[in-house]
Amino acid sequence: MATKKKLNVKFLAIVLGVLAVGLAVVGGIVLVQYRNDPVKHIAKGDELFAEGLPDKAVQQYLRGIGKAPFEMAYYDKAITAIESIRPETEFDALEEYNRLLGVLLAKAEKASPQDGKDAETVRAELLGRVLDESRVFVFGRELTPLPDRDRAYSSLGRRFQQLDATMARTASVDPRLAAAVRGTTLEAAWRAAPLQTESQWEGSVKRLRDAIEIDPTFVPNWYGLLRGQLDRFERTLVETGPRAAARLLQGDDGLLATLQQARDAVGDAPAAELDLIEAELGQIALYAGAAGDGPVALVPAPESSGLDEVNAGMAEIAALPTWEARWRLEEAFASALRVLRRTPASRTDAAAIAGYRDGAIDMLMGVVDAFVAIAPDDSRTVLMRLGTATEVDDADSEKALREAILTAMVREASTVGIEALLAPGLRRKAAIKNFQLQTEPGVESIRAGKPIDPEVRALVAAAVDAVEEAFA
Repeated sequence: MATKKKLNVKFLAIVLGVLAVGLAVVGGIVLVQYRNDPVKHIAKGDELFAEGLPDKAVQQYLRGIGKAPFEMAYYDKAITAIESIRPETEFDALEEYNRLLGVLLAKAEKASPQDGKDAETVRAELLGRVLDESRVFVFGRELTPLPDRDRAYSSLGRRFQQLDATMARTASVDPRLAAAVRGTTLEAAWRAAPLQTESQWEGSVKRLRDAIEIDPTFVPNWYGLLRGQLDRFERTLVETGPRAAARLLQGDDGLLATLQQARDAVGDAPAAELDLIEAELGQIALYAGAAGDGPVALVPAPESSGLDEVNAGMAEIAALPTWEARWRLEEAFASALRVLRRTPASRTDAAAIAGYRDGAIDMLMGVVDAFVAIAPDDSRTVLMRLGTATEVDDADSEKALREAILTAMVREASTVGIEALLAPGLRRKAAIKNFQLQTEPGVESIRAGKPIDPEVRALVAAAVDAVEEAFA
């Protein structure tokens, strides 16, 4: 007679427990894989974008990028979605533009082969755009206090620093691009040079010289170091006097030695900025009574014609790659304004003052002509033309400038980007210049206010004439 086998309950419980744990582990792995699947986020982003929700689509694309950071096509989807957003306010436009630059920088950092291009070509194309736009707008050329730009140096500044670290570890990087990225991370340091203590400036100089070593022929990094030294010299000369300022000129680490080092390093490359630094040094010393052969003279009596050499070099700079050319031209423009704004603190020859004034005005016009040669209808070009046009008497010139303004402004409602971001300022400046621009029916006029009263305009013109006569 067969005996009945007893069920081993303990063994069965162990088996079922192991199976349950195994199923839980497998389920967890599947769930994690699903959640980490970038394709899921990209597909969801595509759905949202097709439904006309680009902002939500960007969020999904960025999640997909986070899961697969070397998939270049994912960045392109995010860029397209951001550029299709229609910001409601100028602040929203700035936020979206900063987000766009952030995605472009992230793609440059993780650059990989795409569409038959190697990683370095992909990175170079991205940096050509980012350096062209962010260095002009985000970091600014205006002489505003540094704290006003702190936010611009936060998220995007960190992105540049991350990109700089990545490029430093990559052997095949173009030295010129690497030098430009490193220089961008140090721009705040030399712009704030007069505000730094001696020890802080020593640290800034070391970092700037490290950037120069990446590509010694890259003029903008030399310019940053020299501009910082010149600004510190000018402040010391004005506030403390010639004796203290002399220490900043002389010696192996002084401004004069650095200027010569820069000339030796760049060779025959376009370097109008070095002539500009030398011309400004002469002007600063002359206006402070510290030029010539007197007992407190720091430099020989300068020739204001030195600015003519700078102006002659604008065309050479314009022929460089666009991202580098526009950065350097913007700096030249800002420096010409510095020359115009300086006023003598001591008795100065009227002819010398007039020479610097005329040279600076010619330089401004030279920069504008160079910008026109690069991109005649670009918003930045039109803004420069407006900024230097006090009156447009010639009918053909007025018509051409009016058409350029309207062409640039059409881009305001197109996409997120530098052109749209500059459009409101372009509108306001055109209104100030009193351009009676005609627009198509249904399109808002760029005239933001009432025309300037003719009597007020006459008073302003008389004041300008009086100032010019005083310096004549």
